[in-house]
Amino acid sequence: MLSSIQIIDVLKNWNIWGGVNLARDTVPRLSLPEISRFFPDRQILALIGIRRSGKSTLMFQLMEELVNQGTDEKCLLYVNFEEPLFTQYLSLDLLDNILTAFREIVRPSGRIFLFLDEIQDVPFWERWVRIRTDQGVKVIISGSSSKLLSSELATLLTGRQISFNVHPFTFREFIFCQDVHTKNLLDTLKQKAEIGALFHDYLKWGGFPEAVLKTDEYKKRILLTQYFEDILYKDVAFRHGLKNINLLKKLGVYVLTNIGNKVSYGRLTREMALPSVETVRHYFSFLQEAFLLYELPKFSFKYREQVKTPRKIYAADVGMRNAVAFRFSQDIGRLAENFVFLELQRRGYEIFYFQKKQEVDFYARHESGDALLINVAWEMAGRATRQRELAGLQEAMSELGVKNGLLLTERTEEEIKVPEGDIAVRPLWLWALESGEY
Repeated sequence: MLSSIQIIDVLKNWNIWGGVNLARDTVPRLSLPEISRFFPDRQILALIGIRRSGKSTLMFQLMEELVNQGTDEKCLLYVNFEEPLFTQYLSLDLLDNILTAFREIVRPSGRIFLFLDEIQDVPFWERWVRIRTDQGVKVIISGSSSKLLSSELATLLTGRQISFNVHPFTFREFIFCQDVHTKNLLDTLKQKAEIGALFHDYLKWGGFPEAVLKTDEYKKRILLTQYFEDILYKDVAFRHGLKNINLLKKLGVYVLTNIGNKVSYGRLTREMALPSVETVRHYFSFLQEAFLLYELPKFSFKYREQVKTPRKIYAADVGMRNAVAFRFSQDIGRLAENFVFLELQRRGYEIFYFQKKQEVDFYARHESGDALLINVAWEMAGRATRQRELAGLQEAMSELGVKNGLLLTERTEEEIKVPEGDIAVRPLWLWALESGEY
């Protein structure tokens, strides 16, 4: 086991009291104020999301915010459990030794804020964290597995946890990286040509922070492909002991190629000559657990029908999808649809697709009572396209009792009165920026 001196020698390279501030020159995440509101409370804060989405940087920004609020930097401790020197010792003893070394050598004189990055690979970590929380330590954890959001974990922590999803950059954060700043809607409209062009870039390269900040397109593509490989091998195959890596990669590429399409496990098993439906079901669940894949159910008032109907699939990031998938000429529309799905998810909506005679891309409901019906049509040049999209929204509005529909396009903007209510037509980039704080 490592000595206290060895432990602190590693930790000083990651912590403010060691002379480094890893938050400096990073892009402030929009979720920072929301999360920091919970600093005074006793609950564990959990930052959950896909690998390389910026969870570690967000932790560094939270530490910097604490110092700015007056917290002594010696009360902050960041631990990265993917640090090579720690990986061979992952255990509760390591956690005890890290905290003991910190108290003995750094000597914090107030409430300790303990940041545990990629904690999920430490066996039985939740019991250790629960005890430290009860002792007054403020614990902030991160992980790239949705199991950190599971009901089992909630039971173990018994109300001690508040979870935050960490996604790759939103479009607002993306344009901030390009030195485009919008304080209000008027600013946005003044820069609409530039912002519209950047939206095309976002649909091509996505929001993974390190990829966004690179200027070389070849390096962007290589980096995004490497992220895909790392997620498959580290967060899926290794974590679940999977041996058939070729099958896993085959399914991963299939998922990213077919965003916006409905998937039947049975049909996929037959078409790809896979071992069994149950194997496909398990692999899909592992890809979802690692946040690479999302499934969208059909809305039905009958739960059994909702469960049995094929689901649509979406990728965690359009840039990774473009780097890895087999691409087709009509991709721009499906990329736009994937973007809207992710944006609705970030805004906290429960999301379905709706289908009767016509299909509506998204039926989204918020705990605030807000309900949205959204179709995505990148191009609105043809009259037939317009009529189809509006007819689908009208049918869903009538069936679900929703008075407002939304049609998102590349550049069209208008207001349409229909017997069922009002339908707003908006450019996608404007819709992405007009909601929330500027």
